Amino acid sequence: MAGGNGGVQGWDPIRYTREFEKELLTARVKAGKKIGPMIVKASRTALGRARPARRKAINFKVRKNGTMVIIDRGKNARTREYGLTINARAGGWLRIDFDESTKNDAPAYTIKSRKGNILLVADDTDPIAVLKKEVTIKPVDLPRRISTIANQHIATYLQMIEDNLAGRH
Repeated sequence: MAGGNGGVQGWDPIRYTREFEKELLTARVKAGKKIGPMIVKASRTALGRARPARRKAINFKVRKNGTMVIIDRGKNARTREYGLTINARAGGWLRIDFDESTKNDAPAYTIKSRKGNILLVADDTDPIAVLKKEVTIKPVDLPRRISTIANQHIATYLQMIEDNLAGRH
């Protein structure tokens, strides 16, 4: 056998591997830049009637290594995705206002409702808030979670990478 390595003469497997890695990285970056806005748009739509600032908190980034990341910088991002139980501090209560306009109102007295809840009442007879020891915030429905939306786009993302590698972009 000529060449000594038993392979095709003139073919360098190390160079081929490096070139393929570069092409794969380029393909992943291109696909990430195409699919990222689609995932962000679907995620923002899933928020429903959220404020514009909350909608803009969802974005994407394609890192230098080709990894695409969906970023949610909203205040309640983890709570929205996974749910949360909030406990009052020792000996304290959580105040849950019924309306944002009553948030700064000082309560005049408390009453106990028929269901056993402790209500804060201002000068008039309408309750302005309820006091709780613990509050559980449930996560959003599975189809509206960002992780679910991203998973729905994985097949498209992989197809885009394949098309970029094959030169069909």
